Amino acid sequence: MRGTVAHILVIAVINTEIIYMFVRNHQGGKKGWMQVAHSAKKGLSVFAIVALVVMSVPTSVVLAAISFGSVASAANESSPGSTDDITITKPASTVSGDFLVAGITINGGDEVDINSVPSDWVLIERTDNDDDVMLATYYKFAGGSEPASYTWSFDRDDSGDVRAAGGIIRYTGVHTSSPIDEEAENEGGDDELDAPSVDTDYANDMVVVFYAQDDNRVHSTPSGTTARFDAVNPDSSGPRVSSADFVQASAGATGVKTAEIDGNEDWIAQTVALRMAPTASITIVKEATPEHSQNFEFSTSGEGLSDFLLDDDADETLSNSVVFDELEAGVYSITEDVVAGWTQTSAVCSDGSLVSAIDLSEDEDITCTFANTKLSSITIVKDTVPNDAQDFAFSTTGTGLSAFSLDDDADGTLSNTKVFSDLVAGEYTVAEMTVAGFDLTGLSCSDGSAVDIATGTSTISLAVGEDVTCTYTNTKRATFQMVKYTDPAVGSYEFTLGDGELEQDGFPMTHTFTPAGEWGVLSNLLPGSYSLSETILELPEENEYPSWERNASCNGIFSDPSGSVEGEGLALSLVAGEEMSCIVNNTQNAVISGKKFEDTDGHGAEATGSTLSGWTITIKEIVADIPETEEIDESEGTYTNSNNTNESGDYLFLVPPGTYRVCESPEPSWYQSFPTSNYNCNDEGSSYDNGYEITVEAGDVVTGKDFGNYQRGTIAGVKWHDANANGTVEDGENGLEGWTINLLKDLGGGFEWVASAVTDSAGVYEFSGEGALDPGTYQLEEVQQGGWVQTYPTDPTTHTTTLSSGGSNVNKNFGNVGDATISGQKWNDEDNNSEWDEGEDVVTGDSFTFTLLRVVGEGEPEFVIATTTTTGFYRFINLLPGTYIVLENSAEGWMQTSPTDQGGHTVTVGANEDSTDNDFGNIEVIELYGYKWNDLDKNGIWYNEEEGDDEESYEPGIQDWKIHATPIVAEGGEVATTTDRIAKIALTDEEGEYEFEFLGSESGWWRITEDNHRGWTQTYPGGIDDAYHYDVFISPEGDGDDCEGPGWCEGGYYDYNFGNWQWPLINVFKWRDVNRDGLFLGEEASTTEPGVSGTLIGVGRTLPIPEESPEGTPVPIELVALGLTGNNGWAHIPVPQQGDYVVFEADHQFWDKMFPTATRTNPFALQNPSGQTPFYIDSFFDVFAEFGAPAPFPGAPTTQFPVDSFFDIFVDMSVDGTPTPIPAPTAVDSFFDIFTEVTPEQRADSFFDIFVELPEGVSLPPFHLDSFFDVYVGPLSGGEVANGTTGGEYGTSPLRFGNAFTVACSDGLDNDGDGLIDYPADPGCGGPLDGDEPHTTGSTSSGSGGGSNGPISGSFGGSNGNGQVLGVSTSTNGLPGLTIPSGEQCTDYITENMGPNRVNNPEQVRRLQEILLREGFTVVVNGVFDAETLAAVKAFQLKYAADILAPWGLTQPTGFVYLTTKKKLNEVFCGVTRTLSPAEQAIIDGFRSGQGGGNTGGGAGGNSAPGTPTPSTSPADTNDDAPTDNSQVGAAAAATDDTKTDSKGFWGKLRGFFGL
Repeated sequence: MRGTVAHILVIAVINTEIIYMFVRNHQGGKKGWMQVAHSAKKGLSVFAIVALVVMSVPTSVVLAAISFGSVASAANESSPGSTDDITITKPASTVSGDFLVAGITINGGDEVDINSVPSDWVLIERTDNDDDVMLATYYKFAGGSEPASYTWSFDRDDSGDVRAAGGIIRYTGVHTSSPIDEEAENEGGDDELDAPSVDTDYANDMVVVFYAQDDNRVHSTPSGTTARFDAVNPDSSGPRVSSADFVQASAGATGVKTAEIDGNEDWIAQTVALRMAPTASITIVKEATPEHSQNFEFSTSGEGLSDFLLDDDADETLSNSVVFDELEAGVYSITEDVVAGWTQTSAVCSDGSLVSAIDLSEDEDITCTFANTKLSSITIVKDTVPNDAQDFAFSTTGTGLSAFSLDDDADGTLSNTKVFSDLVAGEYTVAEMTVAGFDLTGLSCSDGSAVDIATGTSTISLAVGEDVTCTYTNTKRATFQMVKYTDPAVGSYEFTLGDGELEQDGFPMTHTFTPAGEWGVLSNLLPGSYSLSETILELPEENEYPSWERNASCNGIFSDPSGSVEGEGLALSLVAGEEMSCIVNNTQNAVISGKKFEDTDGHGAEATGSTLSGWTITIKEIVADIPETEEIDESEGTYTNSNNTNESGDYLFLVPPGTYRVCESPEPSWYQSFPTSNYNCNDEGSSYDNGYEITVEAGDVVTGKDFGNYQRGTIAGVKWHDANANGTVEDGENGLEGWTINLLKDLGGGFEWVASAVTDSAGVYEFSGEGALDPGTYQLEEVQQGGWVQTYPTDPTTHTTTLSSGGSNVNKNFGNVGDATISGQKWNDEDNNSEWDEGEDVVTGDSFTFTLLRVVGEGEPEFVIATTTTTGFYRFINLLPGTYIVLENSAEGWMQTSPTDQGGHTVTVGANEDSTDNDFGNIEVIELYGYKWNDLDKNGIWYNEEEGDDEESYEPGIQDWKIHATPIVAEGGEVATTTDRIAKIALTDEEGEYEFEFLGSESGWWRITEDNHRGWTQTYPGGIDDAYHYDVFISPEGDGDDCEGPGWCEGGYYDYNFGNWQWPLINVFKWRDVNRDGLFLGEEASTTEPGVSGTLIGVGRTLPIPEESPEGTPVPIELVALGLTGNNGWAHIPVPQQGDYVVFEADHQFWDKMFPTATRTNPFALQNPSGQTPFYIDSFFDVFAEFGAPAPFPGAPTTQFPVDSFFDIFVDMSVDGTPTPIPAPTAVDSFFDIFTEVTPEQRADSFFDIFVELPEGVSLPPFHLDSFFDVYVGPLSGGEVANGTTGGEYGTSPLRFGNAFTVACSDGLDNDGDGLIDYPADPGCGGPLDGDEPHTTGSTSSGSGGGSNGPISGSFGGSNGNGQVLGVSTSTNGLPGLTIPSGEQCTDYITENMGPNRVNNPEQVRRLQEILLREGFTVVVNGVFDAETLAAVKAFQLKYAADILAPWGLTQPTGFVYLTTKKKLNEVFCGVTRTLSPAEQAIIDGFRSGQGGGNTGGGAGGNSAPGTPTPSTSPADTNDDAPTDNSQVGAAAAATDDTKTDSKGFWGKLRGFFGL
C-alpha cells in the first residue's frame, strides 16, 4: 500500500452471519465508499477478507501537498566521560504511514560516538564541527505499532561531559519509496547560521532546515519558513537545535536560509527537501453479458499496480471495479485472463490508450472497461437401470457438437456425462442409437426442449449463456441361466422354463441336462414372474442306494425345501437387468463304518485282537471351526445318530455330505488305546475322549474307523538270596526283604521309569491293583545294595516282558549273593628283577589302567570291567564268586616286569572274599622321538604345521624308513660299537615319526642313524655333502631340558630328526617295436608291442670337446649311472643332481634300433669314470639270506620279513689287483645286494643271486650311441616332473626306446619266399637264432659263462617289475652283446623252473614264450605265465612226450617247466641233444621209485616232479597243482658238494629251513 492507511469500515451483522467490508478513498472526485468484501456462510473469515482488501484495493489518502502534522523535542545531560542517551517522545497523532524526520545535536563534535539508533530510523546526514558540536538527521515511515518514544545512545571519546538536544517532526503526503529529494550541510563559527540551498527535482517539495550550535543562544526564524521545534539543553552551555520548513512550489534552487544569533558560536546547518507522493489513478470496470457471478482474474504491470479479481453480479462478494491511485506518471498494462465459457467482446480505456499500454500523466485519472459475453453449453447424462458397463452411442447436429459414447458404470473407461461448452445460441439435436438388451424408458431436458423417446432424439433451442442438461434413461433386460449337478455325476434330466402371463417368443423353453456342469442360458428376458420345473429322464439303478437328496438355489439363495429328486416347480421373479443363476443339485449319502476290537498288546495300531460287540458308537455332524478339544453338543449340526457294534464288532452310518465326529461310549474297567486323536468325545479327562473327525462327500464309503480298548494287568516276582550264585531258586534260599524294584516302560524312544515296588518279608514284589499296568513292553531292574552282587538275571541284568490286555506276568525274579573283591598295587621295579624289593615304591602320579576278565568254562575269558588309577592301587568290587584274570594295560614310559610273562594274575574268589596283593611290577623306560621328512628344498630345515609354517611350504614325513639305535663306547678317543646292550630298529609311521624305548639299565651312549636308500641323500643332520648321525647319552634323569632342538625335553629325548632329499629320476621305457615303424602304440597295446626287460640303460654327462679338435670329433660322455629295464620294460634311474644328461641303451644282438634316431652331428665316445677300464668281475659268491636266523652279532639289524643277512659281503673291485676308485654316485660299498623274493605263502622262491664271471677280455657291451635322449633333470618334488613334461609320480616323462627283433629264423617273416616261416617250420633254419632261413651249415649262437646267457638278459640281482638301478660298477648275468657259441658250446637258454600259480622270473618266461612261439604254438611274449602260456607248455610236452613225460612215467602233461621240459627246450633252442646230469637223473629215479633220490634231507616233497605230488597209487597219476619249492631245493642240494646232513652246514641249514 502506498501513502497513509485507508479508512476501513467493517459492518458485521452477526445474527445473519453476513459480513460487509467497505473502503473509502479520500480522494476528491472519486467514488465514496466501495464494497470490497462480502461473506455469507461461505467459509471466508474476516481476516481473509481484510487480507483480500489489502491485496486488491490500494487505499491511500491522496493530499494536495506534504502536510505538517505534529512535533516533539527533548534534551539530556550526563557527567563527563559517561555513556548517555536522549529519548524523544513520538509526535502526537502519529499513525501508520506518517513520515517522521528527526534532528539530534550533541556537544563534542567528532569526539562523539552514536552507539545505537532506534529501530527503522535511516540516517540522512551527520555533520561534525570539529570537537565542538555535531548534528545528525534521520527519517522513517511510521508502522502499525510505533513505540511511545525513541532513544539514541552515545558517548564521548575524551573526558568532556555529554549534552544533547533534539526533536521529531511528523508529516503526511511524503513519497513512500523516494522520500528524500535533495539534502546539503554547512558549518561555521559566527553569528549567522546559513542553511545551504539545494536544487529540487520535483515541485511541491517540503524543505526542512535544521540548525545546531554549541550554546543555547536564541535563533531567529529565517524569512519564508515556519518554525517547527527549538530544543535547548538545560545546561547554560547548550547545545541547541531548531527546525523550520517551507514548501518549494517549483523544482529548482531553494536558496540559503539564514538564522541569526546574538554572538559568535560554532554551528551546523542542514537542508533536507522531502518529495511529495504522486496523485494519478487508473480505474478498471467489469461488464458481463448477462450479469454473472463469474470471477474474472486480471494481471498487471507497472509500479503501484497489483493483480485483482472482479465479477458483475448483484451480490457483494466481489466488486465490478477497482481503483489504483497515487500512481506515478508512466506506462501501465492490464491483462484479463481467459475464462472458459466466456468470450471478451471489448477492452477500452477512457483516454483511448490500449489496455496493454496505458500512458498515464501526472494527476491524470483513466478508466478502462472490460466487456465479456457468456457462452452456452449442452450436457448429456446417461442413466441405466441398473448401472451397467454397456456403451451407448449418440449422434448430433449443430456447430460445436460431435458424435460420442457414454456408459453408466463405475470404471473410468467411459463417463456417464458428456458436456459441449462454448456454444453460441441456436438449435441443436442429440439422438441415442438403439442397443440390444436395453429399452429407452426415460428422456428429458432441463429447459423443456422437445424430446422423442421413440427415436431417442432431443431438439434443443439454446439461448445466450444458457446451460441445458438432457438425461437419457435405459432399462436393461434380464438373463436366466441354470446348471444341473449330481453327486456323484450320473443320470439325465429335463427342465422347463415358463413365462407366466408375459408374452415372449420361444416360451416355454425346454432343455435336457446331464450332470456335467453345462449351463443353459436365456437372454433378453422382460422383468416379471417365471416358473422352472424338473423331470428325471434317466437314473442308474446302482445309484438309487443308499439315498438321494435334492436342493436348488438361485443367485445363492436356497429356494427348494423339497428332498425329492423331482420336486415341485420353482417360482422365479426377474427384475430389470438381473442375471439369475440357478443351480439344481442332487446329492447321494455317504457311508462311515468301522470295527470295535480288544487291543491285546496296547499298541493301538490296528484291529489285531478279538472283536467286541454291543459297544455304542455315536456320530454327530459338526459345524466348521469347532476346536478339536471342544465337546460336541446338540446345536453343532443337523445330524446325530448312534448304534451298537454287532457280533463281529462292526458299526455303520449313512450320512449326507459333511463333517462328523465319531466317538465311542465308555465301558467300566476298559481303557481306550485307539484312535489317538483327542476330540473331547466324553467328559473332560476321560480315557474315551479320542475319536475321529471325518469329512465325507456324496457317495463316499469310509471304512476302518476302528476303536481299540484294553484291560490292565499285573507283573510280579521274588527277590532271593542266591547262596550258591547259580542263578536258580533252590530249597533253603530265602527271599530278601526291603529291596527296591524299578519298573520301566518302552515309550517308543527307549525305556522310561514308571513305578517302583519294595519286596516284602518273603521277597515278593507286585505291580497291580491301583498300579495295574497298561499292555506294553516293560523292563524290571533292581536297585543294587552294597556288599551284594546280582546273580540273576545277569546278561542283561534286567527282565524285559510284554504284558497283554488283562494279562498277569509273574516269576520275574532277582537273585543276589555276597560280593567278592580283587585288589593290588603297581610298584617301580627299579632293578628289573620282577620282585618287589625293599625300597621300591608304589608308582603314583601317572595314570594306569587295569582290566578284569572272568574265566567262564573253556572259552575265551570275558571282559568284566577296567579301572584307571593314579595312586598305584586298584580294586575291583561287587564281583561274583569265580575265577578272574587281572591284566595291566601298557602305559607310556613304563614296561611291565611282573608278572614276568607280560601277562596278569589269575585269581579265584568266593562269596564275600577279598583277594589282595595282586601286584604289578614296572620299570620306567626312557623314550627318544624323531621324524623322518622329505627335504624338498634340500636346505636341512623342516617346514611343517607344528612350526606354524606356511601350508604351501609343508614338507611331508616319510613312512617305513628304518632308524637304527646302536650302543657305542669311547675307547682310546674313538667311538666303537659295543655288545653290552642290544641294538634297536624303529620304523617311521605314516607321519614320518619314530620312537625308541630304553630301560634304565640301557643307559649310556647310543648312536642314532638312518638307513641309506639308493636315490636319496641325507640333508639333516649335517648337510647335503656332510651326512651325519646323533650320538646321545641316554639316562632316566636326562641332561637338562633343551626344548629348542635335539635333546632332553619334559621327560624324553625329542627332535632327533632326519631329512633326506630324493634324487631326480630318469624314467625309461623299452618296448618291442613289432611293426618296425618307430611308433609306440600306447600302454593299451602292451600285449601287441610289449615292454622288453633286461635292457641296459646308460646315463651320462657330455664333456667338452678339446679345443682345436678336427671336425666330427666324437663328443666325450662320462658314464654316470646304469639301469636295467624290468619285466614291464621300465627302468627308473636316479641321478644325484639336476642337470643335462644323455640317456642311451646298450646294443642287443638280434635287435634293430627303431627309435630314437641320432639327433647330433658329432658322434659320442663313451668314457668310464676317471678313465678306468670297465669293471671286471673276476670273482663271485653264491650267497644265501637265511630267514629267522639268529643275529650274527648282538644288535645286528633285521629286515621286516625278518631276513638276516647270512653274510656281510664286500667284494674288492679291481683291475690287475689295483683298487679301482669310483666317484659318487657310482661308488658301491658292497659289490652286490642280496635280494630275496617272497611268495604270498612266505616261501623263498629264489634265494640267491647268481653273478656271472666274465671271461677275460670281455668288457661292458657297446651302447647305441647313435640313438639317445638329451634330457634336463630337475629336482624331484612331489609329482613335479624333472624335464618339464608330465611324467606321473616320479621324475621325467617316459623316454621310450623301441627295437625290432632281427634274427631271420625268429622274426615272424618269410624271408626266403618259400612259404615257410621261422624255425622249425622252415627246414633252412638250423635253430631259432639262425640269421639266414636258407641255412645249410651250422647255427650261430652266443652266451657267456657262469649262469644264464642269451640275446635277452635278466636276473640282475633278482626280478622286479620296475627295473633296477645298477651304477657303473654293477655287472650283469649274461650281458647282451656277448657272442653265444653254437652247438655243444651253446649254454642253456632256459635255466629256471617255471609254472602257473607261482612267482616266475619274467625274463625266463619271456624266453620260454619265444621258443614256444617259434614252435608254432599260440602265445604272446609278455613275460607272464598266463593261461595261454600254460596251454602252450602242455602242448609242447605232448609234442615231445617221449623226451619229457616218459622219463617220469607220465602220460599227461603237467604244464610245469622242470628238468625234462627245460632239457627239451634248450635242445630246441641250441639244436643239439642234451644229457641229464646224475643229480637230475637221481631226482627222476627217486620219483619213480618213491625213495627220494638224491635228497638226503628227507621229506616226501623233495622227490616230487613239478606239478605232481608223491604218487600214492600209481606213478601215472597227474596233477596240475602248483609244485612245492622242495623240487627246486632238492635239485640245488643234489648239485652241491655239501654232504652234511645235520643243521650245521650251509645246506643243512637250508634243508632245515625248508623242513627237508
